[in-house]
Amino acid sequence: MNTANPSAKMPPRLKRRLIGMAVFFAILCLIYVVINIMTDGKFLSAFNIKTIITHAVFSSILAFGMSFIFSAGIIDLSIGAKVLLASNVGLIFAYDFNLGYPGLLLGTILCCIILQLISAWLVVSLKIPSWIAGLGVALVLEATLAEYSTGRIKSGLTSVINMTDDMRLFGTTPVMFTMMIVCFIVAYILFNYTKIGINLRAIGSNASVAQAMGVNYKKSIFIGAIVGAIFIGIASVIQISYNTKLEAVTGLSSMSRMFNSLAAVLLAQSINRIFNNTIGILVSSVVLMSVFNALTMLGVPSGTWQTVVLGAIIVICGILANIGNKGVVK
Repeated sequence: MNTANPSAKMPPRLKRRLIGMAVFFAILCLIYVVINIMTDGKFLSAFNIKTIITHAVFSSILAFGMSFIFSAGIIDLSIGAKVLLASNVGLIFAYDFNLGYPGLLLGTILCCIILQLISAWLVVSLKIPSWIAGLGVALVLEATLAEYSTGRIKSGLTSVINMTDDMRLFGTTPVMFTMMIVCFIVAYILFNYTKIGINLRAIGSNASVAQAMGVNYKKSIFIGAIVGAIFIGIASVIQISYNTKLEAVTGLSSMSRMFNSLAAVLLAQSINRIFNNTIGILVSSVVLMSVFNALTMLGVPSGTWQTVVLGAIIVICGILANIGNKGVVK
């Protein structure tokens, strides 16, 4: 009779991950219970859980897209500006060109792909540091949308196109949740089981070694830009459908659109010994949204101290991710 302990045959790495997950979720559940008590049971109510997940959809899908860009060591700070401009381009396709939902999707995603390829070209071909290129592109895109808004106002129109209720399908909770799950599955497969993700991670870890091993640096960066842009475009469609409009901003204010997702990417990297990167992004997005939801319930001002908390999370997770030396923070 075989009396061998099954756990003894478990690979040590898998065993450490499972223990880490158990500890992580145990601590998280304990914190959630405490917050629930402090909010008189409102925090873990069905309505609030739905609210948290709904708010996590945009940040998680955007973070999936960012992971294909940031994993190669490219720090693109113009993603928020691309969300604003591309979503408004999608509305132009949908309303001004009378293309409806196909126009909204096509216009937004196509605009994201073109803009992301330009950003990749600036970094790969012109050798401009990615964060500098990102700042420059963000300023240009913000100014472009601002000029568009000014032109509409001079014509007696609203500053941007307002989405009507009959076009808000992608902003409804069931569709948003479904798209988040689908995007997670696709991102998980592409990032972990295809040459796209493998090559990008190799470049991010050590570009010289990756090229010596036969990885085509430029091709991989451009492919990563396209894949990332598709996810960014989908996130933009969801954002504009949920909010009905996204106004023009200036002075790099568009960067605030990507901070929650950036925090999710960095948090996922800091816990990558427990969770796979893609799973980590999904978990991190929900955890971060629950943190800010709890702060709101506890009366912490959203425009001041919550921003301080977000900044602290980004810095701390950036430090931890850099210690992990996985190529995301460069």
